Amino acid sequence: MELLREWWTVIYAVALNLVLLILVLLSKTYARREELDKVSKNVADLTEQMKHLPSHQDVQNLRLELSETRGELRELKAEIKPINHLAQLLLEQQLKQDK
Repeated sequence: MELLREWWTVIYAVALNLVLLILVLLSKTYARREELDKVSKNVADLTEQMKHLPSHQDVQNLRLELSETRGELRELKAEIKPINHLAQLLLEQQLKQDK
Protein backbone atom coordinates (compact mmCIF):
# COMPACT_ATOMS: atom_id res chain seq x y z
CA MET A 1 0.00 0.00 0.00
CA GLU A 2 2.90 2.28 0.76
CA LEU A 3 4.29 1.61 -2.69
CA LEU A 4 0.98 2.66 -4.24
CA ARG A 5 0.94 5.97 -2.36
CA GLU A 6 4.48 6.75 -3.48
CA TRP A 7 4.09 5.86 -7.15
CA TRP A 8 0.42 6.61 -7.82
CA THR A 9 1.20 9.61 -10.08
CA VAL A 10 3.57 7.59 -12.22
CA ILE A 11 1.15 4.65 -12.40
CA TYR A 12 -1.68 7.04 -13.28
CA ALA A 13 0.42 8.72 -16.03
CA VAL A 14 1.46 5.36 -17.49
CA ALA A 15 -2.15 4.13 -17.44
CA LEU A 16 -3.37 7.30 -19.21
CA ASN A 17 -0.63 6.99 -21.81
CA LEU A 18 -1.59 3.37 -22.43
CA VAL A 19 -5.23 4.36 -22.84
CA LEU A 20 -4.28 7.14 -25.26
CA LEU A 21 -2.05 4.76 -27.21
CA ILE A 22 -4.89 2.24 -27.46
CA LEU A 23 -7.26 4.98 -28.65
CA VAL A 24 -4.80 6.14 -31.31
CA LEU A 25 -4.30 2.58 -32.55
CA LEU A 26 -8.05 1.97 -32.63
CA SER A 27 -8.65 5.21 -34.55
CA LYS A 28 -6.06 4.12 -37.13
CA THR A 29 -7.55 0.63 -37.40
CA TYR A 30 -11.27 1.33 -37.47
CA ALA A 31 -13.22 3.87 -39.50
CA ARG A 32 -15.05 6.69 -37.82
CA ARG A 33 -18.82 6.68 -37.74
CA GLU A 34 -19.00 9.79 -39.98
CA GLU A 35 -16.75 8.20 -42.60
CA LEU A 36 -18.77 5.01 -42.51
CA ASP A 37 -22.01 6.96 -42.90
CA LYS A 38 -20.52 8.88 -45.84
CA VAL A 39 -19.47 5.66 -47.59
CA SER A 40 -22.89 4.12 -46.93
CA LYS A 41 -24.58 7.18 -48.44
CA ASN A 42 -22.32 7.00 -51.51
CA VAL A 43 -23.14 3.31 -51.97
CA ALA A 44 -26.84 4.05 -51.63
CA ASP A 45 -26.56 6.85 -54.21
CA LEU A 46 -24.73 4.57 -56.64
CA THR A 47 -27.29 1.83 -56.13
CA GLU A 48 -30.08 4.30 -56.87
CA GLN A 49 -28.33 5.50 -60.02
CA MET A 50 -27.80 1.93 -61.19
CA LYS A 51 -31.54 1.31 -61.03
CA HIS A 52 -31.97 3.82 -63.86
CA LEU A 53 -29.36 2.25 -66.14
CA PRO A 54 -30.54 0.08 -69.03
CA SER A 55 -30.47 -3.63 -68.45
CA HIS A 56 -28.46 -6.11 -70.49
CA GLN A 57 -31.60 -7.01 -72.45
CA ASP A 58 -32.29 -3.32 -73.20
CA VAL A 59 -28.75 -2.85 -74.55
CA GLN A 60 -29.07 -6.02 -76.62
CA ASN A 61 -32.39 -4.79 -78.08
CA LEU A 62 -30.81 -1.42 -78.94
CA ARG A 63 -27.92 -3.16 -80.70
CA LEU A 64 -30.36 -5.26 -82.71
CA GLU A 65 -32.40 -2.20 -83.70
CA LEU A 66 -29.23 -0.32 -84.63
CA SER A 67 -28.12 -3.21 -86.82
CA GLU A 68 -31.52 -3.28 -88.52
CA THR A 69 -31.34 0.48 -89.07
CA ARG A 70 -27.92 0.13 -90.72
CA GLY A 71 -29.35 -2.45 -93.09
CA GLU A 72 -32.29 -0.21 -93.95
CA LEU A 73 -29.92 2.72 -94.60
CA ARG A 74 -27.85 0.59 -96.97
CA GLU A 75 -31.03 -0.33 -98.85
CA LEU A 76 -32.06 3.32 -99.05
CA LYS A 77 -28.60 4.31 -100.27
CA ALA A 78 -28.85 1.76 -103.05
CA GLU A 79 -32.32 3.06 -104.00
CA ILE A 80 -31.26 6.72 -103.90
CA LYS A 81 -28.12 6.25 -106.01
CA PRO A 82 -29.99 6.14 -109.38
CA ILE A 83 -32.15 9.10 -108.36
CA ASN A 84 -29.04 11.09 -107.47
CA HIS A 85 -27.49 10.18 -110.82
CA LEU A 86 -30.61 11.41 -112.65
CA ALA A 87 -30.59 14.64 -110.64
CA GLN A 88 -26.96 15.25 -111.59
CA LEU A 89 -27.73 14.64 -115.26
CA LEU A 90 -30.70 17.02 -115.11
CA LEU A 91 -28.53 19.65 -113.41
CA GLU A 92 -25.85 19.31 -116.10
CA GLN A 93 -28.48 19.58 -118.82
CA GLN A 94 -29.97 22.68 -117.20
CA LEU A 95 -26.54 24.30 -116.87
CA LYS A 96 -25.79 23.57 -120.55
CA GLN A 97 -29.09 25.10 -121.61
CA ASP A 98 -28.49 28.23 -119.54
CA LYS A 99 -25.21 28.97 -121.39
